[in-house]
Amino acid sequence: MNLLQSDDVTALLADVEAWIAEHGTPSAGIPEDPALFVFDTMARCMPGGDENSAQDVGLVIAAADRIRQRTGAAVLLVHHTQKGGELERGSSALRGAADSMFYLRPEDVGLILETTKQKDALAAEPRRLRLMAVAPSCVIEPWEGPTQEIGPNVRHLLETIQAVSIERETTASILIETVRLSRANVYRCLKIAVDRGLVQKRGAKYSLTASGEVACLTSLRPISAVS
Repeated sequence: MNLLQSDDVTALLADVEAWIAEHGTPSAGIPEDPALFVFDTMARCMPGGDENSAQDVGLVIAAADRIRQRTGAAVLLVHHTQKGGELERGSSALRGAADSMFYLRPEDVGLILETTKQKDALAAEPRRLRLMAVAPSCVIEPWEGPTQEIGPNVRHLLETIQAVSIERETTASILIETVRLSRANVYRCLKIAVDRGLVQKRGAKYSLTASGEVACLTSLRPISAVS
């Protein structure tokens, strides 16, 4: 549907109300009044609009508010970040209007869901998640497994640090030129390695710790994010 078109929103609400009128709540088809509407992605649900335009994004926000106020449900807009960044694309009007914002990011062999904005409530604790294969697609599920496994990207970075280091140290710029990872992934993997005590940072230089050297030598198979 197009959230920029009032008629589309009217039709959606009419469909919901017609279903409830026919089946009642709770019923076999719907356990209760709708609790959550998900629009994935926001950009695909505003065809012809400009996500950089505060006016167009304002129309999307108005549509979301209309759905929320009519049904009492929450409205979730799935939206992408800027290339290589952590901020959402487009107009800041979206962040200004949101009650809650969550950032889903890769971390080594899993995913982390963390709160980046929470209005009038405590922020939720970060959640570890992972992708699980289902038929030809996949789903995201909670992951409470061990936290110390290192994935292939971090292992590759450790091995590269070991290979290119001069007097046991190297820099991020050298790694970016050498390793088969994007610039953003290099810095992400470096942060993971530093946080886990596999790499130490001294000024602008990085070197393997004793644990990092052991990780390069071990043949432990990393847990796959998709199994």
